Amino acid sequence: MSPLPEGVTGFGLAAQRHSTSVRSFSTACYQAIRCIGGTVVLVREANEGASCSFHEATLALPRGMQIRVLCNAHFPLLAFAEATHARSDWEFRFVDHPTLAEAFGNPWTVLRADELQQFPDEEVLRLLGSEEVNQLKYWRPQSVGHVVFNHWD
Repeated sequence: MSPLPEGVTGFGLAAQRHSTSVRSFSTACYQAIRCIGGTVVLVREANEGASCSFHEATLALPRGMQIRVLCNAHFPLLAFAEATHARSDWEFRFVDHPTLAEAFGNPWTVLRADELQQFPDEEVLRLLGSEEVNQLKYWRPQSVGHVVFNHWD
């Protein structure tokens, strides 16, 4: 996996220079789901009721399945996770959905489940700023996914 960009955690000055709007994320969700059939159940903005680094959407897919789409609030990075009924479920079970990933297209990068489940080694973290590194030392995330999609305060 490539190194994560500085600011991806939402901490430090670099995070303030980058932003992925909930509006562009929402529009992308509606366009993607239209390509494969299904509906957008809900879209939530980062920090709505909790301190977190990501927007999220729940999509109803064909055949009654639902999937969570997580969007980093600072870079156009997406991940898919099993849908749960409670937003307080921060233990994501990352999944792949190649058809949906393809439907998102540019500028979105959909991270694969195996990348997100990797332990965040030095190579992946080498571009992060000092404030981000301090947060990593405190929170001790056990996966790349929990670095990119976090709810640290």
